[in-house]
Amino acid sequence: MARPDGSPQGAAASKAPDALAMVAGDEEFNLASNVSYLLRRAHARADYLFNQAMAQIGVTPRQAAILYAAGTAPGCSLTDVSRITGIDRATIAEMVPRLARRGLLVQIRASGDGRAKALYCTDAGKAAFRCVTERTPVLTLEVLATLPEEYRPLLIKTLRLLVGLDFETRTPTIAAARGAGGRRKD
Repeated sequence: MARPDGSPQGAAASKAPDALAMVAGDEEFNLASNVSYLLRRAHARADYLFNQAMAQIGVTPRQAAILYAAGTAPGCSLTDVSRITGIDRATIAEMVPRLARRGLLVQIRASGDGRAKALYCTDAGKAAFRCVTERTPVLTLEVLATLPEEYRPLLIKTLRLLVGLDFETRTPTIAAARGAGGRRKD
């Protein structure tokens, strides 16, 4: 059985490293080095810690992202929110009415397109997002607490590259070692 943060507990916790490795045919399959599995576990842990930190505010990570989009780009459409947050449009379309019912968002018919809705944070939505913003630095430290301090910026950079938020993949050291033609200066 696992804890809400995705980590094993009880007997499973003591066997976790061995229990994660399985033999599939002649090749070893090891969950402890499976990227998709590790990302899911890291995501579950981050969500668990977020929910703990934001329990009094009552917003989920995705709701906070939608409030961020509406607060930083007032009048944005659902498509804009999707582009800003990376959340699929169908999920946003389900979440926005709930946030509106809670008084955190307002949907107004967009002036340029009668079918589209423009989203705005209400004062309550802005206040909720301010609370999330204030708690985020401590939450970030908690999420990254298991990493040595020097690895933390590298993890963030790597995740940004993985999801397409950063496009530079060469470090200054590698770039400096290459000539004008992109070849190494060996």
